[in-house]
Amino acid sequence: MGRGRKSRRYRNQADVEAQPQSGMPTVYPTAIYVRLSVENLGRDDNGAAIENQKDVCREYIRERPDLQLVRIYEDNGWTGTVMRRPSFEEMLEDVKNGTVKAIVVRDLSRFARNYIEAGTYLESIFPDLGVRFISVKEGLDTLKAGDAAESLIVPLQNLINDLYSKDISRKVETTLAIQMREGAFRWRCVPYGYRKNEDGTNIVPDALRADIVRQIFKWRDEGITIAEIARRLNAADAPKSNLSFSQGKPWWPIMVHSILRNPAYVGVRVLGKEHSAIYKGIHREKTTPEHWHIFPAAHEPLVPREQFDRIQAMLDEDVKKRHDSMQQTAKARAKLKDLFEGKIFCADCGYRMYYSRHQFRQKERGWYGRYLRSSSRRTCWIPR
Repeated sequence: MGRGRKSRRYRNQADVEAQPQSGMPTVYPTAIYVRLSVENLGRDDNGAAIENQKDVCREYIRERPDLQLVRIYEDNGWTGTVMRRPSFEEMLEDVKNGTVKAIVVRDLSRFARNYIEAGTYLESIFPDLGVRFISVKEGLDTLKAGDAAESLIVPLQNLINDLYSKDISRKVETTLAIQMREGAFRWRCVPYGYRKNEDGTNIVPDALRADIVRQIFKWRDEGITIAEIARRLNAADAPKSNLSFSQGKPWWPIMVHSILRNPAYVGVRVLGKEHSAIYKGIHREKTTPEHWHIFPAAHEPLVPREQFDRIQAMLDEDVKKRHDSMQQTAKARAKLKDLFEGKIFCADCGYRMYYSRHQFRQKERGWYGRYLRSSSRRTCWIPR
């Protein structure tokens, strides 16, 4: 933290005074960035609630004529220990294309709780992009190079935020583990076909979507393929979930498959399939079945258990057939090398594309490869 020279991220005040016309804009197109963690949703968090953050930043900008608010970026329900957040990344894109020249946050913890990541942005990325960064609570303005910036306050505050986040993570993880063992953990992501009850303690059938779930199981029980079920749902313009990421997107086969595999539709709740512990450096990892907490008859089922079991057997058989087919064609597919592995990305969603190997219908013609976007990427969809 202590260095023998001034960090290049802060402009020398004498230079600023000597060169007032050094190309810096007189009015900065300004963005407000606000964030609230998952564990703080619905709570005030000592004034860090979303609207409170916006009000503080707006008031700060109103009192400064050199700042002009152009947009507010909001990540509601995202932890500050990771930097890949939807609105944060969108803001960076606007910074790169010149739409935003200054960023205002209520305090550094809203920007990031990772000591190293926060330092990288403040010391390297933002200066390289020519971005003015302002944190209201700490009195930090990288253009003015005030006392808070030149001292150890800013890196120390980032370190405190990092340690605080790890402490909170430990407490939250312990509490969630107890709730899962006791079956008291409240639903965060409600399965399609259900909605939360009045007090939010459990889920109940959503009349319209519950019928769609039953129809999906009925079709598959009759031998209709998953791809055909997806086509029928799209043709009928069947409503999807109320979640924003599903709006305006089609039914993908993988969505149908996830419904058919979900034991929630026979009233079973499974907790603990994923584990996270930020204080251990674990953001998310899958767990093995022995660590799961299973609660039968946890809520009202939508399909009979007998039908669900038949379909699981059908899906397992499909998996076995695909596995056997992959083994038989392994040598032929191995000849098709992915020459651009890890280097091809989707221009729309930014995710890496995967290399898919296929056999020509006229099998004597052999095999070919192509790059595809994963259908599981719900952020990547272009209307056809």
